[in-house]
Amino acid sequence: MLGESYSILKEDVRSFLINFAVHVKEQNVVEIENDYQIQFPKLTDQYFGSTRWPSAEVIAQLLDADPLFLMLYNELYYRHVYAHVSTSLSVEDMIQSYVNYCSLFNALIKADKPVSLNLPYQWLWDIIDEFIYQFQKFSNFRSRQKHKPEDETQLRENPRIWSIHSVLNVLYSLVEKSSINEQLSYYAQQGNVHQYLFVLPTFALYCCETTRLTVFCDLALTPFVS
Repeated sequence: MLGESYSILKEDVRSFLINFAVHVKEQNVVEIENDYQIQFPKLTDQYFGSTRWPSAEVIAQLLDADPLFLMLYNELYYRHVYAHVSTSLSVEDMIQSYVNYCSLFNALIKADKPVSLNLPYQWLWDIIDEFIYQFQKFSNFRSRQKHKPEDETQLRENPRIWSIHSVLNVLYSLVEKSSINEQLSYYAQQGNVHQYLFVLPTFALYCCETTRLTVFCDLALTPFVS
């Protein structure tokens, strides 16, 4: 939908996107969870079952949204392409999805203070899960013996895109930034497993989004280090 206007969007899609951006800005976790788990899938089935959602460029025309929301929207956009419109998935899509993930993670990692962002736990898990899934998909694609000439050119010009070193660097950077290992070590030293299990959710509620995200990130790293 590049180059098209937001005016082509159905009214209920426009209303959803406007409300979604407001809910993220207001850090309304209950409404964000409803948007993420119910409304987005419902509208996908209704209008975008075999087509793409509007691009972030189109959404930016509609919303007075900050870059962080557009990164989150792009995360959903490319995940939808991988899951529902995979026949149209291009190398450029893979590259841009990776770039968006890096931008999103950098916004958390390099922030001087906690980011004003509050996402449902399920979305946090899905972000890391999808990041690793797309890395695996790209690795399989890159390992093929034959590619289209234009794909070969893009792969050659972007050697660091979805490389294992860059992916691990992102994941380890999130863990290091959050100091989650130190927190886990502290709770483990208390010698009370039940206390450990119950404190973590409370601790997570009062930490910046980076810390919450990296609890899941630490789990996601297991296949690489085991």
